[in-house]
Amino acid sequence: PPGDILFPHMRELTLRYTYGLHVALLSRCFPNLQYLELSHVRARYGITPEHLRAANNGMCCSDSWQALNYLSGSLNALFALAHTRRVDRLCVVFPPEATMPSMPRLHALLSDIWPSHLLLHLGHEQNRFNATEISQLLTVAEASRVSHFTLNLTENNFMGTDIELLVRLFVHTC
Repeated sequence: PPGDILFPHMRELTLRYTYGLHVALLSRCFPNLQYLELSHVRARYGITPEHLRAANNGMCCSDSWQALNYLSGSLNALFALAHTRRVDRLCVVFPPEATMPSMPRLHALLSDIWPSHLLLHLGHEQNRFNATEISQLLTVAEASRVSHFTLNLTENNFMGTDIELLVRLFVHTC
């Protein structure tokens, strides 16, 4: 919508299968969101989540999204959002093509948002993480703020035994 159309009473917004991600417009049109879900955000060919993040960095209106306390969506969309205010609850779905190079995106999210509640969905059939890689999910200092952690694994997609995966995850994050 044009920038002059505002929805000040909108508290929850879910955007799925969108083309592009324009934070300045979203934060201006929906300034009082408490819940935001982003998934399946598409970009023009050749545009990476890093490009979208750079374009969105610092673009959130200064008086918007002060009450945002739940952020959910795909790792790439949340990373591209470039939201740098604290959000209590963060739910991240790793994309099917996720590999170790996508870990810095998760770490950037944790550094930007400092969630107290973290839910990670990991385990599409195309993902192939081993126990050592799983243990690196929360290897940033900001993860120490997490008080409630849920890891949703599809275990047949990981290399290692159940015990090995859990032990490595918790030994490296505690």
